[in-house]
Amino acid sequence: MKTSTFIIAIVSAIALAPCAMAKKIASDNFDSYAPGATLVGNKGGKGAWRSPWTGRSEFVTITNAPEDVVTLTLDNGEVRGGGNALKISGSRTGREYLNVLERRIPEMKGPDLFVSLLFKIKNDDQVAGDNDGKPMTNTNLVQWFAEDDEHEFLKDIAAFIGWKGKVGARLSEIDAGSTMPEPLVAGRTYHLVIKYTGWNKTKDGRYQWCRIWINPSVNDEYTQKKSITYARIGRTAGYGSKGIRGLYVNTLGLNDSGKYHLIDDIRLGTTWADVVGKPKK
Repeated sequence: MKTSTFIIAIVSAIALAPCAMAKKIASDNFDSYAPGATLVGNKGGKGAWRSPWTGRSEFVTITNAPEDVVTLTLDNGEVRGGGNALKISGSRTGREYLNVLERRIPEMKGPDLFVSLLFKIKNDDQVAGDNDGKPMTNTNLVQWFAEDDEHEFLKDIAAFIGWKGKVGARLSEIDAGSTMPEPLVAGRTYHLVIKYTGWNKTKDGRYQWCRIWINPSVNDEYTQKKSITYARIGRTAGYGSKGIRGLYVNTLGLNDSGKYHLIDDIRLGTTWADVVGKPKK
């Protein structure tokens, strides 16, 4: 084989490897979409997205109303969010809805996937009025699942926001992870970081656990002072995500009378620095 042919073959093999991708996989701040439009069918953002956003078009819309702005300054001085935000809502019944939102990336089997996003929950009540600034104890749940080929929400790992006013992680229908001790506050902006990890190639080829951080500092990957971890336990054999080819969202308890989530500046990467920033020296 000639040297040039050999080099081309090596380069091609690397390019085709399923996990050989840029560390900063993808991001979307929703500013390229028209306010009032549904997110479904749109394909803005940056990076290696493999599809447009799909889902329930009536429940995922773009907003730029002043009360819906989601922005936060991290402790390294970076200002996140602002501008348009994604509004995730539901029907008047507050029922559970599956596959409300989904978008795919190049499939991963092995490397950790980090996800960072800003969120704010509006928890207005038709009787009590505006509840901004008040702790929440009711359920207005959004779950961020690591999607695999089987797409089984009772088995895939997920981070959850708004279960009885808490944030945490879960692996199956009955196995919810430890949650943050204090309840979320309505109308307050939070920074959530998710790490889908624990790939087990030799056992059954699954991502087995999830770690989340709520309002971390840029150094918290290592100190883990604000992390919440949930791992697969003995009774959950066969549970976990068999690879990750994207994210999808299920909801419970949201409705159009004042319960909805606002999301901004979502980032996906294979390292903490990709989605949060480099630790301070």
